[in-house]
Amino acid sequence: SRFLTPNGLPAEGQITTARDMATLDMAYLKAFPEALGFHSMREYSYNNIQQSNRNHLLLKDPTIDGLKTGYIAASGYHLSATSKRDGMRLIAIVMGAPSPPVREKEALKLLNYGFRHFTLVQPFREGQAVAKARVWKGQRDQIGIYPRENASFVIQRSQKNLLKWEVRAPADVTAPIKADQQMGEIVFLVSDQEKRSVALVSREDIPLGGWFKRSWQTVERLSAADWKWISAVMGGIAIVAIVLILLSGRKPKKKFARQYPPTNVVRR
Repeated sequence: SRFLTPNGLPAEGQITTARDMATLDMAYLKAFPEALGFHSMREYSYNNIQQSNRNHLLLKDPTIDGLKTGYIAASGYHLSATSKRDGMRLIAIVMGAPSPPVREKEALKLLNYGFRHFTLVQPFREGQAVAKARVWKGQRDQIGIYPRENASFVIQRSQKNLLKWEVRAPADVTAPIKADQQMGEIVFLVSDQEKRSVALVSREDIPLGGWFKRSWQTVERLSAADWKWISAVMGGIAIVAIVLILLSGRKPKKKFARQYPPTNVVRR
């Protein structure tokens, strides 16, 4: 897309696509969800003038709550329509229709097709901690782990049984921990192929605990280590120490003076 005007009015060289408009609409609704309160108004009065919403789908389907109509002589009638059913929101874009009724009909067909063939899977409730981790050396001993964003997945109804998800989070972490610190991910898989991941984060700060607690948990953590490995290392050290002690305790052999046979000494 190439936008040259802030209001969407025609300009030479300005161009866009239905996909780009859908992407823009999704970002807009994510940043300003309260805006749907205005887009869903069927009519309003301003300066003693009654204004009607040109999106007549608002009158035909109660689940539709937006979004924007448009008309340009060079390209025809356009409509960005959105609807939310069973927790899933879809956006339909129609561009270049010959009349308002046609754009509304085609947009509604797109929305109905999407809701008929796709479904939203939400394995976790909003605000639910999906895992908990042990906290070492912190002022608290446990922390909840949450999705950074909505952990949901849109999938074709015919493939719903092929969908799986995995929570990949650590069993324990070490303080200090900052709020919004990444601590794993949720991975959605279709036919064992990764399709989407959602970051897992903490929602609170956990500072370091006191000196005594940190010291004690250092020992505690050591005791939970693999004692077979520790025993092997300690055994090796003990053997080396014994060898060194034995070597240092050995008495040196006495050196005896070499004896020669007697000789006749002639003195003159």
